[in-house]
Amino acid sequence: MTNQAEVYKCNICGNIIEVLFPGVGTLVCCGEDMHLCAPNTTDAAGEKHVPVCEDENGTIMVKVGSVPHPMLEEHYIQMIEVFTKDGVIRKYLNPGQKPEFSLHCECHTTSPCDCGCSEEVSNNEEKSECDCIAINCDCDIVEVREYCNLHGLWKGECKC
Repeated sequence: MTNQAEVYKCNICGNIIEVLFPGVGTLVCCGEDMHLCAPNTTDAAGEKHVPVCEDENGTIMVKVGSVPHPMLEEHYIQMIEVFTKDGVIRKYLNPGQKPEFSLHCECHTTSPCDCGCSEEVSNNEEKSECDCIAINCDCDIVEVREYCNLHGLWKGECKC
């Protein structure tokens, strides 16, 4: 039996899935059972895989590691997830991007974030994409996870 939010990987083709609604069946890919990815919580290097949260004046920065994780084609963070009591917020990443994202607490200011995404746009210009996600301060972040293409699933706690 599977559990909600478990992550499984096919050791043959590399497919990765996350369980949304648990069932009683066995997860199979390429004719073989998929491997359960148990999240690591302690990094042997001590700094590059365990996700951390920092409160920066109402903006919660979710970063991978206390030292930035490499974001190279051959070694990078594929996604970051934030689990709250109300749901999951997920960001997919690509090589070259920073292994982090912002969660803006709506309770601290009247504008959605300090990146300028709430400013009025003149002359019919389009707004640039905002990388911030607004949350309610009552969301109670439960844990954060990330998936490294080489070293698998990692989790940490948010102490904000």
